[in-house]
Amino acid sequence: MPRLITKPYKTLPNGTPILADIYTTCDFDIGPRDNNPIVLFFHAGGLTAFNRKFLYPSLVQAILKREWTLVSVDYRLLPQASPEDLWDDVKDAYRFVVDDLPGVLDMSSASRGKEASRKIRRVVVAGASAGTYLAFLAARYFDQLSPPPVAIMTYYGIPSFNHAFFKSNTIIYGDEKMPKEKFAALFDDTNVSTGYTAPSQRFDVACLNADLSPNTLYVKPTAGEVDEEPSDEFPRPDLYDYYLQENTYPELFKELEGKLDFGSEGRDWKKFPKCVLLHGTKDVDGPLELSQAFVDEVGDKNARLVSVEGAGHMLDDGKWLDDEGVEMNGIKEAWALVDRALDGSW
Repeated sequence: MPRLITKPYKTLPNGTPILADIYTTCDFDIGPRDNNPIVLFFHAGGLTAFNRKFLYPSLVQAILKREWTLVSVDYRLLPQASPEDLWDDVKDAYRFVVDDLPGVLDMSSASRGKEASRKIRRVVVAGASAGTYLAFLAARYFDQLSPPPVAIMTYYGIPSFNHAFFKSNTIIYGDEKMPKEKFAALFDDTNVSTGYTAPSQRFDVACLNADLSPNTLYVKPTAGEVDEEPSDEFPRPDLYDYYLQENTYPELFKELEGKLDFGSEGRDWKKFPKCVLLHGTKDVDGPLELSQAFVDEVGDKNARLVSVEGAGHMLDDGKWLDDEGVEMNGIKEAWALVDRALDGSW
């Protein structure tokens, strides 16, 4: 039976908790599968929008059907947060998974004769869209995480902002640039945000049956039926497009990217975690070339690209794991590669 546990993984100095949603099917009081991986997931949204609730059912199904546990986390968002704030959140979320999650799941029960200090040994870091940038930070800074990730799994991702796509004043939709005034209230707001996902876009564990099949009785809210954030006042999702047209991302993340020393002569790729990149060939929000460039740089010893012919961005939107079509075939192929990374058959 899938279940959801929500816990703070860190608290900011002003007392604001940053939350993690933990999805699991295991009864850890009876006997957990101790060596099964934990998947730490960073949501989509340009690093400017949405929160931990923004994930699609097929992702949850793919993980829970393997009897793994999924941890989807909030993180502080641009423009109030700095790139360093985001990296701090990645490290703190990772530490929470390794150090604190066993206690949350009662994996260190004294009745099982385990030491209370047990830690998670295998972490897969995953992300969707711009959330993959944070997953790739975990890959590149693997030596700052203990134990290092065993694999990275990304959906239509952004390995680096140091790419021509982010330096070309790209306008994705339409011909006109968005005016900065559209975001005036957002830029003037000094309060740190961990985002918002409208009820019509949130994942709800009630959409799954006990066997993880779709619950046909579940009725998802539709836009307008419930209270939603006033997007005209705080148009966070559109900020990605604005930053893209203004070439903001490369400059904003220049210092952090500079520390990455990204280049085959500057990193020991033999120690790099295995990376699986899933990407649609018709993606315009973050083109296939972003993932392809990463795989070309790292090489297939540590990185594999699964391209989905004809698919765009958010290729898993509205789909279930057992649906037919190229999108689900690609997702299954990608997760099979993660399996191989973990069992040593890569």
